[in-house]
Amino acid sequence: MIHKEGYKTILIATVVLLLFYVGAYVLYSVQSIVSVSLAVVSTAVWFFIIQFFRNPRVNIPKQGNIILSPANGKVVVIERISHQSKVWIQISIFMSPLDVHVNRSPIKGIVKKVEYFAGRHIPAWKPKASLENERTYIEIQNKQIEIAVKQIAGAMARRIVCYLKQNDVLDAGQEIGFIKFGSRVDVLIPPQAQVQVTLDTHVIAGESILATYD
Repeated sequence: MIHKEGYKTILIATVVLLLFYVGAYVLYSVQSIVSVSLAVVSTAVWFFIIQFFRNPRVNIPKQGNIILSPANGKVVVIERISHQSKVWIQISIFMSPLDVHVNRSPIKGIVKKVEYFAGRHIPAWKPKASLENERTYIEIQNKQIEIAVKQIAGAMARRIVCYLKQNDVLDAGQEIGFIKFGSRVDVLIPPQAQVQVTLDTHVIAGESILATYD
């Protein structure tokens, strides 16, 4: 299944691909090495774009008191931090261009805050990307726990999409946004939560359990 954020990009890529084919046919013979090379490269790019915007079904765990991964990718940071006068455990997930880029809510709850910050586009795996890059900051709360999610643009990403507004009611695993072409998502959880992942763990949005809590 293709995500709705990809429709326009895929349409443009398809038109460009057809122009490559027509140009190769007009300028070169169909059997020429140039036309064949253009066809192979442009088709490969088209398939890359298709796979980037894929939106597979997820099997959302049903048990309570869990914090799900908001993104597909690799865990690159697990550390204690101080943010807005509170102590948190930050779990950062790097999303490569080959990962699914749909973002999902880690918990069931109410959106308490949504803030957008313009910023830089340094590589998303660098620690300072969390503070300096373009990002969206989201706070989600239920009766038992409060967490925060940061959608962070990377060196390639130039568009963060967030579907949320304050007071929205979310289910765990529900879609909350999309980041295009390589990025990072940080999850801030209370220090008393029990982290269930380690560095370099590959996680799946809406399926993988990052932590549990009482």
